[in-house]
Amino acid sequence: MGESANAKACKILNPDVIEFSTTKGVLLATTPDFPVIENANLGYRIKYLLKNFSYNSTLDVTLYDGDCIFEQLTGTAEQQALWIKNRKLAYEGSLMHYLRALFTNTTRAEGFLTYAIFGKTFPITINPSEVPTEQIIKHINSNFIKFKYDYRFYTVYDKKKAAKPIKMNENSSEFIPDIPSNASIFLVDSQIDRRGSYADYKTLLIRGMWGRKRLGDQLPLEYVPN
Repeated sequence: MGESANAKACKILNPDVIEFSTTKGVLLATTPDFPVIENANLGYRIKYLLKNFSYNSTLDVTLYDGDCIFEQLTGTAEQQALWIKNRKLAYEGSLMHYLRALFTNTTRAEGFLTYAIFGKTFPITINPSEVPTEQIIKHINSNFIKFKYDYRFYTVYDKKKAAKPIKMNENSSEFIPDIPSNASIFLVDSQIDRRGSYADYKTLLIRGMWGRKRLGDQLPLEYVPN
């Protein structure tokens, strides 16, 4: 579900349909039916078609893939207002938000700063000069975009910093000892549509903020912030 407050508010209503096993130290999960998840913070009941799930405790890597069917919960006017507020908070700075902003070439205008990462080890070293959106993607057609580069990116969601004029940093690199709570590392090699959906979960690697926010913060692809 993730590590956020929204994830902690989730409850699987039929946990008995999930079957667990282990192989070579990797935890696997399968199910013959739809696990049904109720998200009390966002006001959704989710039927989840689980395709794949594995957790490697040695590498601390989780891989999962599935399709969601969202149903809005019924509640009082006060609950509805809270759910609308929480959904917007979950959306702001999310991976869906970022991918949609990439599609429209509005990442900086919407509060995102993107940097290239040197090397593949952690802690990380980044190029302090921002990567312009047009250098990251190419439009395949009116419905899909694709990333141009194969290296990892470091993305920060900071509206105040993004609102300031772009400054070219004279330093050749900047050391990041730890990932701040508003930052993410990602690597993707996939086609992305205007809704912020990507084609293949195996081509997406995320750490940091986006890595902590999983199904518990997920919104329907039809979601549009109010």
